[in-house]
Amino acid sequence: MKRKSDGKSLVVREDVAGAPARVGQAVHVDCEPGDATLDERFVDCVGVVTGFFYDDVPSQFPQRPLVVVHVDGLGEELFFAHALRELGQGARLGGGSVARA
Repeated sequence: MKRKSDGKSLVVREDVAGAPARVGQAVHVDCEPGDATLDERFVDCVGVVTGFFYDDVPSQFPQRPLVVVHVDGLGEELFFAHALRELGQGARLGGGSVARA
């Protein structure tokens, strides 16, 4: 498995059983502008999942990572799963539903 760890956090660059998304999956960044936890350049963009970041491995692995998403022209950013929606689907990755774009 492609992993990088500093002893406390873990970055995984391939699929993880139980994670809320799959590496290579196309997603829509579906969060509100003005969210202080988000770089607003990414709002309403489409990107591709490139990995998972666990900053507290014992409590997060495997179900609760930050999802690493690459957006062409902007680079990579970390998102909570509930801020992402599978492209073409009405379901948020972290649960719940939204209207289709």
